[in-house]
Amino acid sequence: MTNNIVINTDCFASQIRETLHNTTHTLRGRKPLSLSIHWRIILFMIFSSMMLSPYESNGQTDTLICDNGGFEDDFDYYFGYLSSFSRGSDSCKPLSANVPVNWTLSDSLPKFRRFEIVTSGTDPLVGIDKTKFGNKALQLNNKYGHNVSYCNGSYDINKIVKKFKVTEENREFTVWFAVVLEYPPDHQNSQPFFSITCDRADNNLCFDADLLNCSDEYYDPLCTFDPIDVVDWTCYRIRIPESMIDSIATLEIMVADCGEGDHFGYAYIDGICEECVGGYLGSVSLFDLPFDSLGVGIKYKSCAEDTITVCGSYTLPYLCGEWTVDHIEVPGFTIYNFQLQPDNTFCFDLAISDFSHDLCRDLYVNIYFESNISSALISQTSNSIEICPEDFDEYDFDIVIGNCQNNGTSELLSDDYYYVNIDLGVNIGDAWVMERHLNDPYPNESGQYIIKNGIGSGTISLGPLLIQEGSWTLVVNIGNCAKTFQINPPDFCSGCDKLYRTKITNITCSDIPDPGSANPYDDTWSFHINVQGDPMDYYLIGTSTFHYIYGTTYNIPAGTIGHECIKIRLTGSISNCYSDIYVCPPKPCSNDEECTLEVIVKDVYCDNENTDSYIELDISGAVSYLCYKASKTDGTLISQGNLSSSILGPFTEDIWLEVKICTTAICTCSAPYCFKVIYVPKPDCENLEFRSNKTDNSGLELVSELIVLPNPINGNEMILRSSMKHTMFELYNSSSKIINSGSFSSTYFVLKTDIPSGIYFVRYKNSLGKYKYIKVIKL
Repeated sequence: MTNNIVINTDCFASQIRETLHNTTHTLRGRKPLSLSIHWRIILFMIFSSMMLSPYESNGQTDTLICDNGGFEDDFDYYFGYLSSFSRGSDSCKPLSANVPVNWTLSDSLPKFRRFEIVTSGTDPLVGIDKTKFGNKALQLNNKYGHNVSYCNGSYDINKIVKKFKVTEENREFTVWFAVVLEYPPDHQNSQPFFSITCDRADNNLCFDADLLNCSDEYYDPLCTFDPIDVVDWTCYRIRIPESMIDSIATLEIMVADCGEGDHFGYAYIDGICEECVGGYLGSVSLFDLPFDSLGVGIKYKSCAEDTITVCGSYTLPYLCGEWTVDHIEVPGFTIYNFQLQPDNTFCFDLAISDFSHDLCRDLYVNIYFESNISSALISQTSNSIEICPEDFDEYDFDIVIGNCQNNGTSELLSDDYYYVNIDLGVNIGDAWVMERHLNDPYPNESGQYIIKNGIGSGTISLGPLLIQEGSWTLVVNIGNCAKTFQINPPDFCSGCDKLYRTKITNITCSDIPDPGSANPYDDTWSFHINVQGDPMDYYLIGTSTFHYIYGTTYNIPAGTIGHECIKIRLTGSISNCYSDIYVCPPKPCSNDEECTLEVIVKDVYCDNENTDSYIELDISGAVSYLCYKASKTDGTLISQGNLSSSILGPFTEDIWLEVKICTTAICTCSAPYCFKVIYVPKPDCENLEFRSNKTDNSGLELVSELIVLPNPINGNEMILRSSMKHTMFELYNSSSKIINSGSFSSTYFVLKTDIPSGIYFVRYKNSLGKYKYIKVIKL
């Protein structure tokens, strides 16, 4: 190895000043030296310091930790120190005669069986790879010890040291390693051990053979060894506080033989600053990206803009035994609603109250694993991500109430309908449920049902909704919160325009039976009607000669509750001004046992040919067998029987739908007490305002217009297949650093990239101009 030198600039400047002072003092009174002679003296001192200094150079105090992180340039920027110890393996603080050991700087590197550069291949004793990245790695210590003789650990302890300048970019870095430790079970606190420390960091790694407790027998042609613990390639993440930026840090990696002699310990070091995913001791990762469909990232939106959800992923250790997650810590934060998912992901909530003065904060997690064999916990630290108060966002609801559609009829109010469109902005993966609560439901009915459910953002279309049902409340349930919105339908648009503002309300059942009826349970019913308009004008109902004044509410008796709806005609005060409206009766109410049946038409849609219609029902409260009867509005029977499905049809015209409770599976009850009658208009299927079931994708997320094949990927290339005319993409690692980008106009693009194992994200703009992310796993 070429001797590299580091110069302490403060000390050197002091030496220069002192030399110039002494030189000036010596020559005082004589002819001054020329400037060139002064510089010759200075250069001579520099040269002398370089020749005599036992330390490194190559700009060492300005070296960054990732420089030569894979030892591809052998020992550039690294120094080796030697010592021996007797105790201290429990804490990785070696002692000799109960005092800290003295370290000796190695006069050269490599050093026989202490500091050696190895090339790709397999460890001859335990069979693990000697390198993780590239073609070279560092081997610290040796199974045979450093002496010429074999099979003697000689109490050795060796450490590799690197100084570097801390920057914002490198204050968090990883070290990949593989460790082989012989396990003498009776040597307490003097076991072979391994440690990684950084004097500026707030976390360090230390374990000895006794802590691992995963020994196995391995055989060597020259030596007989005790059982050996093997840690295959794994990584450890070093975190340096932000306050240490611009300081000089020292990384030390130490491997020790046995403190009582004979037994060995050695390690391979490689891949400093490489991605830390999937190591032998487990790993944990956070993602500074919007939450994706694979379960990781950040859910920025919440009900009150006061919470975000952070979801990360982890891999379990591969050591002997069955490993599980014991717990997760988030230093400096109070977390809520922690959930451990079965797909090796986890989520927790952060509250905006943990942030103050608009200051951003670094977030990382410590994950602790436990096994059924070892009582000791193994922990790993994740990468850091930055969370800022402005990251907290609120769910978006943009609600548009559509215009009245007359359903192809000219005078019938009861089939006038409308839609409600909702542009919903939530987190990817957020499940939501939309409920409809009628403000004026039928008596003994809740008037509430789930009108739509789904996942993620999108434009959700609710309807067709009948205007006659009146105002209602939309309740959107997401997570543990509910948003409510008042929906007021448009005015009617069929028949006479003076009657567009008709309202039917307060439909009531009276349990006083008709005295002239043979059935004592023939209840009567009534309803209120109010037509908004000029109070100086009037209208008529049916053939009545009574003048009904606009803007006044009237109670209309409807007679005995029957098995059909009634139709009334409203006539304005001028000729040729009329509109028809159907009003359906409530359930009977005078039986000793309450009729709990509740039937709501949840949806009406057309078939693929737009000729027939189907009805989807929401039924609750039934305690026995259900039967139905579908009839034309003139009473002609269309179909009847057991109600075994919530979907009825096909129908080619308006119907009365009667649903009733029977006491037997065969619907022979001709006059059951508990029944519900509903008017269901046939939709105008040729009108594009009515949805067809082949095009109804409301509430579903758009299909990805870009896919990655294969995924996971095994080699050094991936195929980007796109359905867009022009595709621009970026490839990010799990630390949100861009590592590749490009664009193409064909249907696919082959991206060749030599990336290490880990999790990556492809970002692209879809055809709507919105950024989308695809999670990619490299095996």
